[in-house]
Amino acid sequence: MQAIILAAGLGTRLKNLTAATPKCLIEVGGVTILANSLDAFAQYGITRTSLVVGFAGDKIRDFAQTHWGPMEINYVDNAVYEKTNTGYSLYLALQTMNADQFPVLILEGDVFFEPALLELLPGEAVPDKTIVEPYNPLLEGTFVALDRSDCITDWWHKSQQPENFDLTDKYKTVNIHQFTAEFIRCLLLPVLREQIDNYQGKAPLEYAMKEVIRERSALIKAVKTNGRKWAEIDDPTDLERAEILFR
Repeated sequence: MQAIILAAGLGTRLKNLTAATPKCLIEVGGVTILANSLDAFAQYGITRTSLVVGFAGDKIRDFAQTHWGPMEINYVDNAVYEKTNTGYSLYLALQTMNADQFPVLILEGDVFFEPALLELLPGEAVPDKTIVEPYNPLLEGTFVALDRSDCITDWWHKSQQPENFDLTDKYKTVNIHQFTAEFIRCLLLPVLREQIDNYQGKAPLEYAMKEVIRERSALIKAVKTNGRKWAEIDDPTDLERAEILFR
């Protein structure tokens, strides 16, 4: 099992906290987001992680090289991080991997979570999956709709949600996905290439996920958190909530 962490962005919504520090090196309870992720990966049996870096990438390299001897770290540079989004970063990372390095766990670099969350991923009949949380008023961002078998039927980035969009029966994506070689090769990579052309690399990963669900009929299982803790850290309020949650 291999992993990818998307950590190239500027993290501007965290304001002065990320003026010179990449978001993945922000601390929650004295532990950086990146350290928490790599520790969880090690417990899950992942031995190789590709880190997509851009803004302050040298700081990410220095931190990971200093603190993770056992984990093989591969660095993927997104040189145009200021002009691109997570879809482009993921495409770059997948281009560096061979077929024998799949399945792959994909994580956005602003998610702080307890390692037990990864224990939910193995054992499902549907091999391609993503972790979700039922809607509550504190959640915002990307949401999905599920059928009676908990397979995803639609996927909405925040920018694609219409006014007065009803979230009460939707599920928030935790932004932890696990995909097989076949899914990546036959569905995800072609859609990412197409969207890079259509949006000049500015489309978030969620746009591609919506495409593979609605237009390519991909089968992706939603795995519910079942009370396991996680936090997506976009702004100071998110960080404050995470500090309380993981105190």
